[in-house]
Amino acid sequence: MSDFNHFFGVRLRAARHGVKLSQVALAELTGISQDLISHYEGGKSLPSLPSFLRLITALDVRPCYFFPSDAV
Repeated sequence: MSDFNHFFGVRLRAARHGVKLSQVALAELTGISQDLISHYEGGKSLPSLPSFLRLITALDVRPCYFFPSDAV
């Protein structure tokens, strides 16, 4: 697991908790399976661009939320 995958997963979980959604509820909102959301949160994989866009829309966060500030 890469550091970025881990960072992304931690941020995804925090954003999901911030809007008080379960993985199942987020899956229903985005059309992304709960199993795949679990993989993202566990740092096992990263979403495709279309999935990423659905996630940021459902969670109401800016894309930069998922990138470390020192990644520039």
